[in-house]
Amino acid sequence: MIHTVIVRLWSRHHTKCIKLFVGLFICANLHCIMQMTQESRTRETSVESDYADLKDSDYKVPGIYTHAMAIGVNERDEIKRKYQNRSNVNWTPEYYYEDVPTTVGYIEPEMKTDVLKPFKSKLEVMTELKSRGDDYVATSGVKMPSDSEGFRIWPEQSDPRDDRIVKQLRFADHLNKTRDPYKQRLIRILMYHGWDKVNERQFKNGQQFFKDCPFSRCELTDDNRTSSFADAIIFRPHPGKDGHSRVEPFPSFYKQNNQVWVYHELESALNTAWLDPYKDRFNYTMTYRHDSDIPIVYGKFKQYDSLPQSRIEKNYAEGKTKKIAWFISHCYDNNGRMNYAKKLQEYIDVDIYGNCGDKECPRNKMQQCYEMLKKDYKFYLAFENTNCRDYITEKLFSNALMNDVVPVVMGAHPDDYRRVAPENSFIHVEDFPNPAELAEHINYLDQNDDEYNKLFQWKGTGEFINTQSWCRLCAMMHDKTRTRKWYNNLERWFVTEPRLCLDGRWDGKNEEEFSSIQFVNGMPIKL
Repeated sequence: MIHTVIVRLWSRHHTKCIKLFVGLFICANLHCIMQMTQESRTRETSVESDYADLKDSDYKVPGIYTHAMAIGVNERDEIKRKYQNRSNVNWTPEYYYEDVPTTVGYIEPEMKTDVLKPFKSKLEVMTELKSRGDDYVATSGVKMPSDSEGFRIWPEQSDPRDDRIVKQLRFADHLNKTRDPYKQRLIRILMYHGWDKVNERQFKNGQQFFKDCPFSRCELTDDNRTSSFADAIIFRPHPGKDGHSRVEPFPSFYKQNNQVWVYHELESALNTAWLDPYKDRFNYTMTYRHDSDIPIVYGKFKQYDSLPQSRIEKNYAEGKTKKIAWFISHCYDNNGRMNYAKKLQEYIDVDIYGNCGDKECPRNKMQQCYEMLKKDYKFYLAFENTNCRDYITEKLFSNALMNDVVPVVMGAHPDDYRRVAPENSFIHVEDFPNPAELAEHINYLDQNDDEYNKLFQWKGTGEFINTQSWCRLCAMMHDKTRTRKWYNNLERWFVTEPRLCLDGRWDGKNEEEFSSIQFVNGMPIKL
């Protein structure tokens, strides 16, 4: 009976029935959508309230709130617990070589500074500052530029001879003064290959690593599972069995949109393995090269401006009875430094400590060795194991300048030493045509205290600054004007570019004694 009635109604009014069913279906869907929207808003409010009272100093990082909303409550709570359980760490200088801090301390106690202070300047007019190239000086009365272009912090913006370190530090300070850090997105930086054994004591996961930076809205992690969330991934090569560093293992995952890949290297180009497979992979470089996006140097001397500075009156030759010392543990080299030192010994006393000499100074007693160096010696051989542009290590800074001895340097081009060292503070072997004439000059200085002390006239004219490479990276990741770029041939830029590394003198003299360095499959060979 009922079936018959339904059939009759359908036959007479089927068009109206269809319209009715469609209308009911649309209404039901609209009701569901409105209900889901309301629930979403409720959940958003709940998540936001969870993080509303947090501070950047907490490891319940507010910046994770965006991800928490997107991934749901359970996973959000898991991430929240992960950040809460992190331990605090103290930020320390940027790089250590074995047990010796290679971010230089300070030559004199009165020169010590914990932060980059504004350099003294005559605030006459803006044009006077520009004439010194310091239109970005952060001193009262000078208007700071509104973006990074005014600071010229990127290699493509700056003079190719400029390492931009001070400009990058001032840019970080500028961000701190002009942006509310709590309104800035937290930048996540992933160390893909983790920490090396030397530096693992200072590189720890978390935001506290950047706590002493002028601008600190970044966090560091070595958890590769977070790669898809990272804003920047640092690839740090590690030594292979052949002594050359390699970027291995290289990730198989794809780079995320707007993610930055950074090549980080402190070994010289001659100790770096083949980089050709990594074309078009890296956006930024973080190396010892001054034209890197974020240069990492073992020391940086910043001279005060032209205002008169008090000179430190002291006879640095007083009480010193020995001439030249050299601490060396690795006898292999690519530039003939051992042969040069042996030749120098024919004309002047050179005391060689370590595995390559006949005198001992144990590594576990380096502080005593430095005290002996400062007390007894006038000169120190700061010889690198390769002659590569910009490759200047702690030998110049921690070993020599910090211990009141004159460094006799071999390695980078003379212009590279002048870029980072105080004026007239070192002797480059290429100032002389051969070891005999170098020895003659050192003997002259040894016998004339006034001439010897001229090599210390830089004392009191400036200071060694903490170059804070990781702080600079953090600030530059917040640069709103940075453009997308990549290195289409990292191998050529860092390793095989002509005259990046030589087996002989930079000035080309005595070329018959040396052979040039060429590369086959990325490995250096001598022709």
